[in-house]
Amino acid sequence: MAETAGQIDIFEVLAAADADEQELHVQRHGIPTLFASPTRGVVARIAEFETWATTWGRHGSSAASHAFRPGICDPSTPTETCQPTCIAADLDCCCPDTSRDAPCECVGGDVYRGACTGCPWEGENRADEAEAVCDALDHAHPGWIDDLPIVIPERAPSQKDQVWTAKVIELIGERSTGWPVITRRGNTIGLRSVPHRSPWGGYDIAAATAAAHLARKP
Repeated sequence: MAETAGQIDIFEVLAAADADEQELHVQRHGIPTLFASPTRGVVARIAEFETWATTWGRHGSSAASHAFRPGICDPSTPTETCQPTCIAADLDCCCPDTSRDAPCECVGGDVYRGACTGCPWEGENRADEAEAVCDALDHAHPGWIDDLPIVIPERAPSQKDQVWTAKVIELIGERSTGWPVITRRGNTIGLRSVPHRSPWGGYDIAAATAAAHLARKP
């Protein structure tokens, strides 16, 4: 049916009203952030961020939303059993330089939490990503740190995966799906916790990181 001349498009009217309401909210309160959201769980966090980005835009959305969510390399696919992952909130400043009525009080940097792909559990806020991963391992794989005394050399770039995997299993035996491997890499560099790298599909944790985590436990 052809549109009647001069007829009001109700959908355009509603869209304009929504846009006006959104602009008024920004003027009064600023763009809302998600750092203090009560939402818990990786799937729910991702959905919450997507809703936010659809409403407020994706440009600079990580910092602007301050949302907790998995990084590009962090596990995020739901699992039937508890498995560790890490979520982070970007707290870098997004204040407009030309319109501040007061000095900026933004924190800056990232805050991390251990999380789980099998349930809504989340750990405490951590300044260090590796410590957050260790929290998640405590949740998903209790007793993982008992493997710390066993010396596992880091896999050399030239070493085939199956050869290294066989050596690891020979040293510590079989473990459950998602179990981490603790490798010796030095004490100050190359300490990143690498997901999907253990023989069981779990994290590769630096021995120095695991030792520091154990020292902090009560």
